[in-house]
Amino acid sequence: MSEKNLSVPQRALVCRVAAGLFLLAACLALLVPALPLLMTGESLVEMRCSSTAGCTFADGSLSALDEDVRAELRATPGAEARYADHLDSVPVQAGLAIVTIARGLPIAVLLFGVAMALRVFGRVLEAHADFGRALRWLRITAWASLVAAIWPAIDSFLRSVLLLPGTPYGAGWMIEADFGPLGLHLLLAAATFAVVWALDAGLRAQRDLAEIV
Repeated sequence: MSEKNLSVPQRALVCRVAAGLFLLAACLALLVPALPLLMTGESLVEMRCSSTAGCTFADGSLSALDEDVRAELRATPGAEARYADHLDSVPVQAGLAIVTIARGLPIAVLLFGVAMALRVFGRVLEAHADFGRALRWLRITAWASLVAAIWPAIDSFLRSVLLLPGTPYGAGWMIEADFGPLGLHLLLAAATFAVVWALDAGLRAQRDLAEIV
């Protein structure tokens, strides 16, 4: 069945179903990054799955460090024990847990914004809501896409602030950023802002024309 053959109630139903799928995706985006923490109680664990061993959890406390810091840690006598004690402290554990839970938050907000915009679009088709409400949700989505683009760098910064004091490197910070994906994500965020701006401009023009007529 082509889109032209869909009635208004059917199109509204499609919007509501799509909104439900995006809402489910938002819940998964929030849950999946925190799943190892919820299952093991540890923030620095890595979930590894294979056809032979199934899914297992491995200690990721060393792999969370920069390669040079990790090499210095292994070369310094007693440093690994001090690093383990540092990770066991309550402030570090709490900080790592918060950073881990927040990892999926920008994408979850983005998907939730899309879900709510689609829900409003469905109500617009049935003349039960104003198109401007959908634009407000799309603006939230645009800002969330920008935050999601830079969040990996923020995540690495926050983790380094928490982990480095327990290493021979000492207190400090590091930022890891892959500029290829970062540039692509920023372009997608800019495209989202452009679409929202275009829709907003079209809505304003339509309202101005309605006032003139």
